[in-house]
Amino acid sequence: MNPAFRDRLARAVQSVTGRNAATVDTAGMPVLTPLQPVDLRDNETVGEVLEVAMKVGEVLLDSGTGAVDTEAQVRYVAATYGIDDVTVSVTYNAINVSVQRGRGLPRRRTCAR
Repeated sequence: MNPAFRDRLARAVQSVTGRNAATVDTAGMPVLTPLQPVDLRDNETVGEVLEVAMKVGEVLLDSGTGAVDTEAQVRYVAATYGIDDVTVSVTYNAINVSVQRGRGLPRRRTCAR
């Protein structure tokens, strides 16, 4: 196939289908992780990480994943950001996530559903 024609065809397909890559196309790409762990003293940042972890848990529960696997994935997301001491409780109607941030800092708790 002529390279110029192939490039024009690829641009045409991309303009029709959009610029977002399909999941199949991104399967071999590296997983994004933070460059450094979050500061556990920053209440807002810890809360954002727990929110992300809970959103992942909500999606998993809504798609039929079991409670044990959902808990493990929520812990994994938090650990990816450097939050290791996470307590996760998954029930039929709620996901509770809390983290012990260290001495002198209060526990941070979040609940979803």
